[in-house]
Amino acid sequence: MAIPQTRNYEVPRTRRRLYSDFCPPAEISDIHISVDLDRGGDPSSVKVVIGFRNQEHPNSLGNTLLMGVRPESKKTYLEVAAMLAPLVAQLHQLSLTGVVVGPQRRAVRVFFNSDYPSVCNTTGQKGHSASLPCPMCLGTKSPRDAQWLLHALFGIVQDLSRTHPPRTVSHIKEMRAAYESVETPDGLGLATHLPIERPPVIIVPPTQSCPFLFICLLGLRCGCCGLLLRL
Repeated sequence: MAIPQTRNYEVPRTRRRLYSDFCPPAEISDIHISVDLDRGGDPSSVKVVIGFRNQEHPNSLGNTLLMGVRPESKKTYLEVAAMLAPLVAQLHQLSLTGVVVGPQRRAVRVFFNSDYPSVCNTTGQKGHSASLPCPMCLGTKSPRDAQWLLHALFGIVQDLSRTHPPRTVSHIKEMRAAYESVETPDGLGLATHLPIERPPVIIVPPTQSCPFLFICLLGLRCGCCGLLLRL
């Protein structure tokens, strides 16, 4: 059910962000900023693009900013993390101050858009080879005897009759804290790290992470979130 946006955003007097996951309350007027990663080209590179989604022409060049380019390599995670670090800091500042649009000050809601490998790479997910490959849900990719406990907990993508618990921003924060502490996800068990194998570069609610579904002819539809996965 849609919730009407009846409140303008107000900068907190404490100068502390009221929300840390780029997900303001639904009743506050907001502006949608998308962070997009694009890979490819000749020579191959990784581009970071910022877009404004709730404008009249969100995909026009006038509403799109190229923020950085790096050559693509097998160590893409570290390179993209270095490229995104100052950008994430600026997004956190925007989440504090909001953005003035016409007569309104709006909160900032961030979406992370990219192809599936880039979403996994940036959020710390293992990817399509993981037992839990979807960055938004907890369905396991295939039934195997060695993973019977995961199947019992979360189900599988072919099990369309089951309601799977979603991934949450709280869990992503917990995994970042685990990597920054002496704890390691390998010591926490697969059912706990699910499987986030690296510190997340950017913490965005999974519901605001939007992989481009260009592999729709090569995969199966996930029963709980609709994501198409190559198995």
